[in-house]
Amino acid sequence: MPIGDSKEQKLLVVTKTNTGFVQEFHDEVAFVPMLPGKSNDGNN
Repeated sequence: MPIGDSKEQKLLVVTKTNTGFVQEFHDEVAFVPMLPGKSNDGNN
């Protein structure tokens, strides 16, 4: 999941283990918000 604001985000990967969860931060990413509308194939 992307963590941060629109200017700076890092990718956080959460893995479930037998004893809980492990969190790993990866490289910087740039996710863009999804916008309402139709896709090119006409589906919503």
